[in-house]
Amino acid sequence: MPQVHNHGFLEPARCEQLLRNCHLAYLPVSLNTRFGPYSVPSRLADYLACGLPTITCTSAGTGIFSFIQAAPAGAAVNVTNTDDLVNAMTELAANPARWQRASTDAASYAKQVLHADRVRAQLLEYDAVLAFGKPIDHRVISGDGRLSVPALFMSMFGEATPGH
Repeated sequence: MPQVHNHGFLEPARCEQLLRNCHLAYLPVSLNTRFGPYSVPSRLADYLACGLPTITCTSAGTGIFSFIQAAPAGAAVNVTNTDDLVNAMTELAANPARWQRASTDAASYAKQVLHADRVRAQLLEYDAVLAFGKPIDHRVISGDGRLSVPALFMSMFGEATPGH
């Protein structure tokens, strides 16, 4: 196939450079493995962060399907057959303004929802609810995403901190 290349293993910076030069990402997913239905490959976030409208091919009820459903319309779409795949690719190729919108939406979504600091805060929140039965006070997380342990204890247990 013209314009299709296998680059083998790439360093992260080279991979990002190549992705930013692409126009879309296609992620077919095999569900024929034990963990296939639950998998959400990190490369999916990489594609969106690089501004690539992303097309997946998976089944409803899988982790990837749920992930794609949460993304802005146009930034990511799931197809289930060859005709849908060809249509999705053709629609993006035929309308540069639509592609630009999808690209911008993909990158914005990744920055707002998938950024490591955001995910870290969500995990801390989830852990706090599991451990203490209530969400943490967001003031315990500094602007750079680090947790203030004394502030966390104060928010969970009141004014007393361990050892005081």
